[in-house]
Order: sequence, then C-alpha cells, then structure tokens
Amino acid sequence: MRFTILSVAALVLLLAATHGLQGQRDSEDLAAVKEFLKKAHARKKWQSGPKQVTGDAIAKAYGADQKFYYVFSAPPLPPGANIPELIKAFRARYKDYQDNYISATLRIDAARKVSPLRNVVDYN
Repeated sequence: MRFTILSVAALVLLLAATHGLQGQRDSEDLAAVKEFLKKAHARKKWQSGPKQVTGDAIAKAYGADQKFYYVFSAPPLPPGANIPELIKAFRARYKDYQDNYISATLRIDAARKVSPLRNVVDYN
C-alpha cells in the first residue's frame, strides 16, 4: 500500500515536471514564431493566431521535434449588390487586406529555426 502511494506520488510529480517543461518549450516556440513574423513580415498583421497545429497524424508524420503554427486573415466579403458605392468600399477594404494582412503556415524545429511553408516541397 505504501509503495503504491509513493509510486503514484512520484508519477504525479514526473507528469507535472514534464508538462511544465513542455509548456516552457511551447512558449519559447511561440516567441520564436512571433519574432520570425515580425522580421519576415514587417508592418503586416493577422486576424487569428499564431496558433499551434497539432494532431496525431502530424506527430506521427513529423515527430515531436517539429511543430507547426499558423496565422490567418480572412479577406473581406464582396457586397451582395452591384451598387457603385458598395463596390468602391469593398475595393478599398480589399486593397487594405492585400497591403496589410497575411496568412501563413510555419514550421519550427528543435533548434527553434522557423521556416515558412509555401509549397508542397516545404512540407518534406
């Protein structure tokens, strides 16, 4: 009984320490991704992210040393009517979107090297 309680306590401490290290690595990875975006896409912004892309298939395909993040910006929706004022306002919003927003998928390796994923070959 005493051995079981000590074993469970040791397991809980081990899991907590592992989770703490993983959380620290995740926050350092996120900081590296933000720094990359700041340098590679100066003066650009995004509407969502950076968020980590996770899943069993990704872990199986790429292992634990590589992580993936994304940022996303949705383009403005076109107007529902062909009214000149609405078309003009849409074009202005779309130009702002093209000039100032980005969407990107990024890979970060164990050495914290961040690489953008733009083409099929980038995923290999």
